[in-house]
Amino acid sequence: MNEKLITSRQAFEAMQLFLEQYYERIPSDDIAAILSDLEFVNYDTTADPAAILDWNDYVNQVVKFSSNMDEEIDNLKKMISEEPNNSSLLIKMGILYFIYKIPNESINFINKAIEKDKTNADYYFWLAICYLRLLSDFKKAKEVLEYALKIDPENVACLSKLAIIQMYFGNDDVAMKLINKAILNAPDWIIPRKTFITLLLREQKLDVAENEVLSIIKMIKDLPLPDDIIERYFEQNITGRIDPNNQKYFEMLLNNIRSRPHN
Repeated sequence: MNEKLITSRQAFEAMQLFLEQYYERIPSDDIAAILSDLEFVNYDTTADPAAILDWNDYVNQVVKFSSNMDEEIDNLKKMISEEPNNSSLLIKMGILYFIYKIPNESINFINKAIEKDKTNADYYFWLAICYLRLLSDFKKAKEVLEYALKIDPENVACLSKLAIIQMYFGNDDVAMKLINKAILNAPDWIIPRKTFITLLLREQKLDVAENEVLSIIKMIKDLPLPDDIIERYFEQNITGRIDPNNQKYFEMLLNNIRSRPHN
């Protein structure tokens, strides 16, 4: 595929086209509503005026993020050349390559960090995430997380992610035990609570799921995203505590749950 630079507007139109094709394959009221909001009423205004403004803001964030990432990696390379045995620098480089979606480099640096510090469960967590997110190797990710929890049985990130993997393998009972432990250890983490709600919905426990969503909505805080690339990724994608989409997501989920027939 030949990479070409396109404008923010062209990218927006490509996203619209993708959603339209997706809707044709899998009709959905939610997708239809989104498409309606994204329709241009004139050249630079969408039916939902915030849609195009938010889109341009996100594009600027991505551009800034990529620029910062390149600079961060270059700086780390220099620091690692001076301190090749520093596990903190090695794991940071591995995480940056993970965020950049370069699996071989990411796994290489994370393994180097583990060689220097075999007792840090967080290092194994990031290794598992690489196998899971970049290589879709659920079995290997499961093995790594189980090993990490032998080192640190209370590690919330490992408990939360292993619960999701157990769900993938159909082990919902095991997943529920893991996620309850994660929530007990970190009640302000949003991602484990999302998983908990998914498990409740699988069990058709709609009233409990609804109450959980309501409690999360009360917890949500409008906090600025961290400037640090790794901290930002962790807070958005691992804890879920700082995510601009939380409010809208859980309000939509609440409406979805309430629309279902309750016993």
